[in-house]
Amino acid sequence: MFWWGWLAIVLGGAPLARAWQANRRTSLHDAILWAAAAWLSWGFAIAWPANDDLAYLALCLTGCAGVAVLGARRPHVFAWNFVALGLLGVMALPLLESMVIRVHSFNVERKIFLAGILIVTLGNYLPTRFAGAAVALAIGCFLKYRSLLNWPLPFDDDVLVMIAVGGAPWLAWLAMRRSVDDPFDREWRDFRDRYGFVWGARSRDQFNAATRNANVPLVLEWSGRSNQPIAAADLDEARAILAKTLKRFR
Repeated sequence: MFWWGWLAIVLGGAPLARAWQANRRTSLHDAILWAAAAWLSWGFAIAWPANDDLAYLALCLTGCAGVAVLGARRPHVFAWNFVALGLLGVMALPLLESMVIRVHSFNVERKIFLAGILIVTLGNYLPTRFAGAAVALAIGCFLKYRSLLNWPLPFDDDVLVMIAVGGAPWLAWLAMRRSVDDPFDREWRDFRDRYGFVWGARSRDQFNAATRNANVPLVLEWSGRSNQPIAAADLDEARAILAKTLKRFR
């Protein structure tokens, strides 16, 4: 698994580099760095599948990358890194305790906490175009999480973990290539898919409140404006409101 695992990680670095190029000037730039750290840790976890400590670290960094997205709004985006670092310290404490004082402290509370972080992280992207990538990564996370709990399976899941985790960035890349013709919907969906459900739902509510106050006859649905009939002047005003709503993420 050593060479195959690292090959999958190296190949998956291509869409990750594309994500960095597309988001380096947005508030997601720190979250992409967290994702890169998680991706590197998955390389070690896949290359040495019998090492549960490497698997646990990969799961922790995956959760931190997702939490970094939840704080990716200016002006506090940099300060949010300390929240992610604190979270990593709390989750990785069992590793330190096992190495220093030889105590196995991965108790039930910490298992539930890690599972909750991963559910929030991956569930944030299920209502977006990245649902396929989120499901693939969730499968890899679940299988590694299962190994930490010593839940038996009737087959060797190492290859499945490599395929699921290694294929997740490519599924995300393929999803981003699908676009829409309407400029308004394209701008909205690009934001929604990059930031996920939490920021997408909140920004949609803020936009709809702003258009109601401005008497603009447009209601933003999760999929966009859905070809609602609207005058060109009103559409231009709606796009200006959307730009103001999303300016802290740019």
